[in-house]
Amino acid sequence: MVKRCVCLFLAVALGSIGSGCTSDPPIKPADKPRMMRQMVLHSVRLANEQPNRVPERAEQFIARLAEVKAEALDDNGALYDKLIQKYQEVADAAKSSPGSPEVKKKLAELLELGKQLPM
Repeated sequence: MVKRCVCLFLAVALGSIGSGCTSDPPIKPADKPRMMRQMVLHSVRLANEQPNRVPERAEQFIARLAEVKAEALDDNGALYDKLIQKYQEVADAAKSSPGSPEVKKKLAELLELGKQLPM
């Protein structure tokens, strides 16, 4: 009986600890621009490290930026549009010649746009 109670107690205790760790806290609307800035800066670094994956990743980043823009939680909509356009330009350039000077130039422009987002 004691063993059963101890087992039940441990199961409940571990279950509540495990379930508490799996849910991430909700992202505050004020944090979205900062997260988008980090995403853009990180994506430029990844593009420089793995130029062959640029078109694929650009599509993912475009989709994410479009989601955030659609939420309309901040006044960065025009900047998100510029970032989406620049990602498309980078993807198009990288499809024909990954790692080319043109792609690197567009990545530098994308980096500068990303730095315009709030920290």
